[in-house]
Amino acid sequence: MTHQLQTGCNALSVFFCPMKKLLFLLLIVTACQRGKVTPVSNCSTAFAEIPVQVTYTDTLELYLDSQMVFSPFTPVDFDTATQQLYAFDSYGKRLLTYDISNTDTLIHPTAEHKIHTREKVTYFRYLSPDSLLLYAYNRDYLMYYSIARDTVTHTLTFLPPGRSFPKTVLPARPFASPAAPIHLIDRVVVGAGYLLGEKTEENFSGRTIFSVIHPGHNNVKYHVPYSKVYQQNNWGGSHLRIPYTTYNAASKQWILSLPADHHIQVIDSNWGVTEVPASTAKGVCITSMDLAKDNKAIYDADVSLQYYLHTPSYRNIIYDAYRDCYYRMLELPDAAQTGKQPWLIVLDKRFQYKGEVAIPVSFALDNFFIGRDGIYFLDMANANQNIARYVQCQITW
Repeated sequence: MTHQLQTGCNALSVFFCPMKKLLFLLLIVTACQRGKVTPVSNCSTAFAEIPVQVTYTDTLELYLDSQMVFSPFTPVDFDTATQQLYAFDSYGKRLLTYDISNTDTLIHPTAEHKIHTREKVTYFRYLSPDSLLLYAYNRDYLMYYSIARDTVTHTLTFLPPGRSFPKTVLPARPFASPAAPIHLIDRVVVGAGYLLGEKTEENFSGRTIFSVIHPGHNNVKYHVPYSKVYQQNNWGGSHLRIPYTTYNAASKQWILSLPADHHIQVIDSNWGVTEVPASTAKGVCITSMDLAKDNKAIYDADVSLQYYLHTPSYRNIIYDAYRDCYYRMLELPDAAQTGKQPWLIVLDKRFQYKGEVAIPVSFALDNFFIGRDGIYFLDMANANQNIARYVQCQITW
């Protein structure tokens, strides 16, 4: 009997051996399909597309010394009142000041200030001639810095007391950039960010985007979960999870743009959320991954990147206070599917569609600022390592 079991068939093999083969084949098919799901497409309805005119008029060339490197993630801030552009050298711990009203062909820094901190600053805001707000993403540190005293005067954190959360709560610390800025509003600090990954049994309402530090000790609140598009399906856990925000100080509203959603979220001062259509006119389908949320393949950076490159998605939402309108960015896979073509969608102050236009693929969409005459993007097509080049876009609609 032992020999019969090892070799596979006994006197009943006429019946059992075909059954074993069928079972074996079923196991193979099940294993192959494990972790696979039917993807879902979130499609917008096409309507009449309105062309928008963009004039590339003014190019700023900023001189960089041998220590300074400008990348899409170099922290910058712009003071509209003085026309000063501030850039932070995260490695050399320096604050550089450029006067963009300077008509010279090459603009040199008018000031350089050493910042005394051991933290790696990933973002900052210029508050006044004596005050900076510095943010260290890896440490969850928000630091108020006095330029006159050359010291951090006090620190805050976006983490709760005890620096841990219940399992049902998954708030994200701010992932700050000009495309998702940290704002100081009446002593309240607000930022937006995201967590990597997709969770099969997450508490949907507990995975929030905004973190808010109120005055007082350990007074941190978390607001606004992902929109209903994200309640089901696998959106890759990274690129299509990144939130993009802007703040309209006049209306006291935050605007949130999520990559997989054709709507934007308009958020009032009490954190009430209203969904508003803000899609391209093209009629675009944004399709989820065909992998289950618990499939480990999504943690492969290349798998996640390829999904992003092959999938249409939205990005920035930018409020232009000078022209009282909004710009929403859309990225469409290019023909070769090796990159994505950015489109700029114009919405008026009531979020009504006014048109759209393609913009150069070389623009760093995370590194920009709004000026009186237009929006400036860092141009990564510049090959000169001693120059950072910003291109001004005048948008007519």
